[in-house]
Amino acid sequence: MTTPTAPAFSRKGRWPGRTGAFTLIEMLVVILIIAILAALLLPALSKAKQQTQGIKCMNNGHEMGYAWTMYAADNGDKCVNNYGVTQTETEVNDETYGTWCCNNMDWTAASLATPGSQSMVLLTKGLLAPYMSKSVASYQCPADPTGRSRSYSMNACMGAFEPGDTGQPQQADNYGQVQRFLKISKIPSAARFYVFLDEQPDSINDGYFEVADGITYSTESGYGGEWGDVPAAYHNRACGFAFADAHSEIHQWQEAAIYGIPVLIGGSKPSVPNYVLPGIDYQWACYHFSTP
Repeated sequence: MTTPTAPAFSRKGRWPGRTGAFTLIEMLVVILIIAILAALLLPALSKAKQQTQGIKCMNNGHEMGYAWTMYAADNGDKCVNNYGVTQTETEVNDETYGTWCCNNMDWTAASLATPGSQSMVLLTKGLLAPYMSKSVASYQCPADPTGRSRSYSMNACMGAFEPGDTGQPQQADNYGQVQRFLKISKIPSAARFYVFLDEQPDSINDGYFEVADGITYSTESGYGGEWGDVPAAYHNRACGFAFADAHSEIHQWQEAAIYGIPVLIGGSKPSVPNYVLPGIDYQWACYHFSTP
């Protein structure tokens, strides 16, 4: 009786009759494993990217908020000017540059975040530029997909709207029933009111964000009116805000009428359907915009 022996290795270390190539089944198994791992890892990587962008956006808000505060400290408590489109154009044409940012945004190449573009140059001439070391990177939200130089706008109730503005509600657009603030010390609750925010790409033009057209207020129904400028939803249905006390946060929108607005790249300002008004998001944005 002979004792069974294990098959001998060939000189190349393979079992007899075995080639060095994978079989089709083995290849399919490997591909399947890779696909499963990718499906498991990609959501985690995407979430990590969103978190990183959110942190960077809040850091930008901190930087702009501190610049805003330092400007007031150097200028008798005065909030930096916050001009509209026409007023900003006049400042640029006269080379006086008397507002916080001097680049009206559009969809031309002049607004791109490329070195030497007109928009990038104008950012270095705004009133906040010296307090940001003339760094322009912080004006762009890392989640903004458009590649333009500025993603943020300023609360329209903060700062003068035009030369000679004394802060009366009627001197700005449609703010007859809420306060406007020309001095930081006059802001009743700095932690409540935002100064800077991400603005939706098809909405942003000047640096002046008016949350509502025809804003009203009553103790029974809260804030009335309808959306004017439109906030962004870059951060997984959320928007970056920087407040008057220099804290920043990413606020999650609740209504698809806000977070579901597509970026048209070159489109006109989006309109928000009135059927959601006055909705949860509108009430939140108005409450943190100003006070009656």
